[in-house]
Amino acid sequence: VGIGSVLAGLLSAGKVELGLVPVGATGITISSLLLYVAGQSVDPSLPPMDQTAFYWACACLMSLGVASGFFDVPLEANLQHRSDPAKLGTILAATNFLTFSFIMLASVLFFVLKTVIGMSPDTIFMVAGLITIPVIIYAFKMLPQATIRFVVWLFSFFVYRIRVIGRENVLT
Repeated sequence: VGIGSVLAGLLSAGKVELGLVPVGATGITISSLLLYVAGQSVDPSLPPMDQTAFYWACACLMSLGVASGFFDVPLEANLQHRSDPAKLGTILAATNFLTFSFIMLASVLFFVLKTVIGMSPDTIFMVAGLITIPVIIYAFKMLPQATIRFVVWLFSFFVYRIRVIGRENVLT
């Protein structure tokens, strides 16, 4: 999550980049579904370190964390940017309270799904990935221009390597 948060900050380049939100949500869903696939290929007769599923699960967990940073940082930055400075502390405290309350609720939900219902951890990741799909749809619906602008910028940055020379000569 820390690496994803730092990358989101670098890609935002000093501004609130809401185009990262749908990208992060998509990454969360894909990573969760790939964790399900990795869990299905576990061979119980082998130790974990001797299985490719172990390394796939590690890579999927890493990408899940990076995508979570991409999702969270722009939303937090937007919240801080749009808030009244006199009420910013109250707003941040409320968002932290809600965040950690939902983290606790998620751990209770995991316990219920694992212990009471009997789901395997890989199936729980699949359910979590499927639950994230409406979030992706909502994010794309609310932020289509920001998402397209960010994806085009990302594509042009990594493919074309555009260099701006003389930016200081342009009046804003």
